[in-house]
Amino acid sequence: MKKKLLWIVSWVFLLGFLLMWLNFQLVYFLGIAALFVFSLWQIPKASGEYSDEEYAYEKRRSIWTMSIAAAYIAAGFLALILQTFFF
Repeated sequence: MKKKLLWIVSWVFLLGFLLMWLNFQLVYFLGIAALFVFSLWQIPKASGEYSDEEYAYEKRRSIWTMSIAAAYIAAGFLALILQTFFF
């Protein structure tokens, strides 16, 4: 499972980096908006009672969502920093 997450995060990082490197800022920021909406969709239910299975599933889903979003945003900012200061 961790291998799959690493693979997805790597591709998302590459996508975010290329979008900002090739000056597709609008598409990049639309991707950030989509990740924001997706992360809102991933918020756990408001019910007070959780079984251990539900808690583990919600935790795993939250980790996946935040990992993907962090990789995408970090890649874009890395490309922006490289373009601004080095190229």
